[in-house]
Amino acid sequence: FIPILIGFSRKDGYDLFEPINVAAGAIFLGTTLRAFYLVFMPGQFQARFLMLHQSFQDVNRNIIWVLVGVAFFCLGYLVSFKRVPVERIAFLRSYRINLQRFNGVLIASVLLSLVGLYLYVSIYNISLGGNILAQSVKRSAEYVSDSGEVVYGSGWQGQVSKAAIYGSVALATAIFAQLVRITPYSMGLMAALVLSSVFVPFLGQTRSPIILLMFNITVAAAYYGRIRTRSAVSAFLGVALLVSAMGAIRASNSFYTGASTGFIENTVGSGNGFDSVRTTAIISLIPKEADFQYGMSYLAIPFFWVPRAIWPDKPQADLGAWVKSEIFGQRVQLSGWPPGLVGDAYINFGYIGIIIIPFIYGLFLRMFYESFKPYLGVSFPMTTIYVSLLYTIAWHGLDLNVSFVFALALAIAFPMLVILFLSQCGNSRFSGRQGLATRPPHMSREARCQTGPS
Repeated sequence: FIPILIGFSRKDGYDLFEPINVAAGAIFLGTTLRAFYLVFMPGQFQARFLMLHQSFQDVNRNIIWVLVGVAFFCLGYLVSFKRVPVERIAFLRSYRINLQRFNGVLIASVLLSLVGLYLYVSIYNISLGGNILAQSVKRSAEYVSDSGEVVYGSGWQGQVSKAAIYGSVALATAIFAQLVRITPYSMGLMAALVLSSVFVPFLGQTRSPIILLMFNITVAAAYYGRIRTRSAVSAFLGVALLVSAMGAIRASNSFYTGASTGFIENTVGSGNGFDSVRTTAIISLIPKEADFQYGMSYLAIPFFWVPRAIWPDKPQADLGAWVKSEIFGQRVQLSGWPPGLVGDAYINFGYIGIIIIPFIYGLFLRMFYESFKPYLGVSFPMTTIYVSLLYTIAWHGLDLNVSFVFALALAIAFPMLVILFLSQCGNSRFSGRQGLATRPPHMSREARCQTGPS
């Protein structure tokens, strides 16, 4: 309720997609709803698994530190009123779209994703001729480090296949902004982008890219007034059903048969969201089972873009595998158990980190929102950038770890900026904030440079 009250304090200015409200969603799923699940369904396999061999007395011993971390995160969000004047960036201030170039970039996104799909299918020897549902399993690429050790990675082929995700969000936002008309061609292109976006995540049982795509399109539609809050909530329920269905497929294709495939287990019991119980276990086991990191995990951020195929020993931005193997002593290949914002802060700097890191992250989220707020639903490039990053920095900012979140955000921002840059008019020249703060009912300032088929 702490972050939810901040959003409600806006009253008439309430914004469902303000970062603090999205962060509240991560807490609501991973802590609030999960608490009821763990208390009232303790006999379920997934409930016992999520307790991580703790009793409720063990959890309660450290839960106060989770509350402290969340409180300081919210305090940082409340006290920050600074904003970055993004409208001074010439590229964003003078942006006008060239529809012919935009169309070419989107087609290139589809083709690049298909290339990534082909390479992904080839490297894992996936047969698409049989039961396609049976091919949907967790996969990881194997590389050999300089010491001869086998290192696991997600594979750059899957990253290439994500090109259409960014194209899908850009096209959807352009349609909502009335820069692109709804025609059989634009709808066909949208279908091609979406289908090529979700195929590799489906084959690899990675639900996050699919959730990200649906979330971003929903947020863009809301800011341009194409859907109401009630419809947005309905869309999120649809995402929950999709997550449950993919979880059921993952369980049925897994060699491990202990997990349940029910809806509650695959949503509330999935381990996603801000998991306070996991955080309390981490606080109990460090430094007993593993040493403090003292900020070492943040050094991975500058090297996230280097493929592991080139540098197998590169620093790991994702702490999930380290948490699972080093703290809990479990076997892990690639993905693991993310520590969450508070757990990450404790892993690096102990109890003082629980106060400092969430507070700074709250400052950052508020600054991000205030910087883009005046232009949401007004400026096409700024709205596109904001909705593309929102889920990653607000939701994942709570349930992953800071270095991984920044790596993911940079991996999203770069291709989206490339799409916007290649799609702009070559002779875009007008200054000031005109066309950004206001726009006519049927045509924005960006639309003045529309050329080519729309």
